[in-house]
Amino acid sequence: MDDELKGIQDDLDSLVGRLEKYIKANDGAYGLPETCSLLGISPEDGDSNIRAVARDTLYLYLTQRADRDLGSAWIQACEERGLSKASRWIRIDQLGEQKGRLIFALEAISNTPYKASQAIRPIFQLVQPEEMAILAEMATRYLNQQDKYLGEYGGEQILRRPGKRPRYSADQRQRAVNEYIQLREKHGKAAYPLDRETCQPIAEKYNIDSGQSVVDAVRDQLDEIIWESTKERKVMLIKLREKLDIKN
Repeated sequence: MDDELKGIQDDLDSLVGRLEKYIKANDGAYGLPETCSLLGISPEDGDSNIRAVARDTLYLYLTQRADRDLGSAWIQACEERGLSKASRWIRIDQLGEQKGRLIFALEAISNTPYKASQAIRPIFQLVQPEEMAILAEMATRYLNQQDKYLGEYGGEQILRRPGKRPRYSADQRQRAVNEYIQLREKHGKAAYPLDRETCQPIAEKYNIDSGQSVVDAVRDQLDEIIWESTKERKVMLIKLREKLDIKN
């Protein structure tokens, strides 16, 4: 290795080390782990996690908009990791330890929700080491012929789905749901009741067979926990039905 490259490496090592010390000294200054504490989750500790936050901070700083400074990138990285932890916990609570972790890992790597997009979810979908470890375990088990198909150890219903497949994608369905939510929030429940006729134009926009399909998709998500951030950077957890004021 030539001297110039060695010097650059030394500078980078020094930068990462200083950033890790700063994060460790100031971790939690912006309200996370408040997200975790609201769900009864203990904040993660340890140098490996500090290193992960430092890694994500540098990634956001280098790849996001040009006016982002290192401080705002760090804040976003802390929020990303806290929300990842909360969302991972929700999937484990819903689906059990193995299946929950595997489903969340698949959600993180694909940026596609398994059941609902309005649950607590990170903004930038930075895949964390925990998810990579789960995906690596899934691949290793399959390649070693321990499992007949990818994800078998997490439960058959991960990849095997009963019934007919819809003629539209999960992304189309979710975008339709998101649009209904936005319209109801903006114009009120009187203007946007949750019924077939109201949802028909949304269904047509996203090439979904009927307005009733959009209604059903929204109802499937009503009991999902969502997060709302306040001006004080606090996190409030509510169900989607409460946000939309739907009682039945």
